[in-house]
Amino acid sequence: MPVGGVLEGMRGGIMRKTESTRGGTDRQGWRPNRRETLSAMAAVASAVMAPRFGVAFDLVPGANALRESAIEAIPFDELTDESRQRILSIVNRPTIHRHVPSQTVECSPDIHLFLLRNPEVVVNMWQIMGATNMTLKRTGPFTFNSTDGVGTKSNLELVYGTPELHVLYGEGSYEGSLLKRGTTGRCVLVLKSRYGNSPEQRANVSNQLDLFLQLDNVGAELVAKTLQPMLAKTVENNFNETAKFVGRVSQLIEKNSSGIERLARRLSNVEPETREEFVRVAAKRSEEHTSELQSHLNLVC
Repeated sequence: MPVGGVLEGMRGGIMRKTESTRGGTDRQGWRPNRRETLSAMAAVASAVMAPRFGVAFDLVPGANALRESAIEAIPFDELTDESRQRILSIVNRPTIHRHVPSQTVECSPDIHLFLLRNPEVVVNMWQIMGATNMTLKRTGPFTFNSTDGVGTKSNLELVYGTPELHVLYGEGSYEGSLLKRGTTGRCVLVLKSRYGNSPEQRANVSNQLDLFLQLDNVGAELVAKTLQPMLAKTVENNFNETAKFVGRVSQLIEKNSSGIERLARRLSNVEPETREEFVRVAAKRSEEHTSELQSHLNLVC
């Protein structure tokens, strides 16, 4: 299958932003004193919409309990003093908190973790597909900067990460038509992941996101009447579509690893070593899938 066919396979249901808007592959966690890579789905979700919006408003029933549960999941005793203070200052006094329900997709754990920790790969795919004006650039082992093409600029840092939990801190600014005056803000994202199998014994991943957003110089009435409803819809849609896209990539790797390899060679905004690692991870997953199919056939026969 040519690259165009691979892209079409991934296009269905993608974020459609034009219409509406490295890290190892093992499953061991890392801490900031180890030279691993960044979280990704959280980084992507944050870069897409977090700093643009910005007392805690949340219309979800049981919001206080959900908010407290997200805060309790953060391992404060394992963070640096600076990160701990920055995160506490936001989660204790957010302008907006948004709890996004769990989204489950069929996906290989290794592919999920690779794309989660290499979000520039995901964003570059979207760029090739013409699905986004967003840019995402790695600036260090744990940091990114990003723009969304419509007024948002943000700096993002992964302060904690294991396969099951990623905590991201971001700060940024917005100047655009949504607000009469530009604004600055900070956010914390808490992404929880669970790995399991479907009734058909297909690997799946469940992700659940909490966003804490703190905005400067934005009135409470504007937040309640305009930003909160808009944020709720934007966060949930973008998060769900990103998760589905990652699942599609995993499934296409199983069906057409050679096409994915050709696509990887076109990722011009990704470091060469990351492209090569993507090829290796994809090839490994394809071999595993072939072996799984053969084992299933042997059992049937």
